[in-house]
Amino acid sequence: MASSILFGIIWIPRKMIGRLRGEPHLSVRVIPLLAVLTLIAIFLRARGEPAFVLGRPDAVTITILVPSIIFPILSITALVIALQAWRFEMNRGVRIHSPLVALACCLVAGFLAYWGLIGVRVWAL
Repeated sequence: MASSILFGIIWIPRKMIGRLRGEPHLSVRVIPLLAVLTLIAIFLRARGEPAFVLGRPDAVTITILVPSIIFPILSITALVIALQAWRFEMNRGVRIHSPLVALACCLVAGFLAYWGLIGVRVWAL
């Protein structure tokens, strides 16, 4: 999953300077990256907050709740798009990398769902 961030560091500037112009399957690259960034956002937001802040619904806890719902949605979407795009012609690295990242995201989402951490309302714990 971390490799998608490294690839994003390469793809985003390439897209901005026009090297990926006309790339028909850009979502195959972007959706797994967004899923990973959403997961990172959850951990960064929850890190270091005192318990009394997490015990009430406010901006801090809502910014933990919303990405925890968005992450599994993006993960499943990424896997579906990556599997559908398998039949299209694209870069071989993207063809292999994107489904693997999407599958890893789905596995993490499954793990989080098993432990009841999808849509977690930390103020209700």
